[in-house]
Amino acid sequence: MNQLAHSYGLQSIADIKLNDIPSTNERAITHLSGMGFDAVTVNPFIGAEGLQDTVIRAHELRCGILALVYMSHKGARFGFGSTLLESNNRSMQLYRKFFQYSIDSQVDGIVVGANQIEILKEISCGANKIPIYSPGLGVQGGDVKRASDSGTDYFIIGRTIFESEDPIRVITGLRQILDH
Repeated sequence: MNQLAHSYGLQSIADIKLNDIPSTNERAITHLSGMGFDAVTVNPFIGAEGLQDTVIRAHELRCGILALVYMSHKGARFGFGSTLLESNNRSMQLYRKFFQYSIDSQVDGIVVGANQIEILKEISCGANKIPIYSPGLGVQGGDVKRASDSGTDYFIIGRTIFESEDPIRVITGLRQILDH
């Protein structure tokens, strides 16, 4: 599958949301990179140090890291939208902390749901040129034009295409929307 994607000049991302200690993440990335994946998604719940260590090892293997900042599913607000109380008694939403971890760790991209327009706008203003990848189009309510206008650089589109009667028509339609 990865060879086929590469033959079309496409990148292949292992969307497995790594969320473990650095040595376990390193083993997973080593295997995934060896299988031809160009990047791996990682959940910043592993903390600033864990994310930094994972990015360093992945880059040594010439593999990219995409950090989940805010997912697209309905329950995302209960995790990524939660409020943290930091040691200085200031509160911060978890996704903002994850975004800061991502910047500090120099990840290769971040994931923010296409149906999270206000968060996309906020994050894209401070993205420091980190590409934004957005799932959640179509089936989960995200709109490709609104997401694009709000800062999405790359779209992750699965069920909207795969579950359609005419996937080529769907892809063509999405491209036409973005071209206008």
